[in-house]
Amino acid sequence: KEMDRKRIGHLEEQIKSKHLLFKGLEAKRSVNEEVSKICIEKLHLPTATIVKSSRKIFERTGKMTILVEFDSIQSIQSVLEQTKKLTEEKLREGFERGNTTR
Repeated sequence: KEMDRKRIGHLEEQIKSKHLLFKGLEAKRSVNEEVSKICIEKLHLPTATIVKSSRKIFERTGKMTILVEFDSIQSIQSVLEQTKKLTEEKLREGFERGNTTR
């Protein structure tokens, strides 16, 4: 039984490691359109090679949360790396704007 629990735990971790939540997305588009838009336009990643499936799990006040399943852990890492770059860019832009107004 202990071995079964370990196997189940390992499988759960594998499943979790291939999923990301995208929050606060516009509910005007379809789920797949919104995921494609973010991956291509914002993250500069080709969606066809990395997104396995996506589905809306929550919607409120024109915004939705989408659960996206990727084909591999490497795809997740690519998304996270690009997301980090976006965050750093926004921080840099905000810092530069803040410095120029002083």
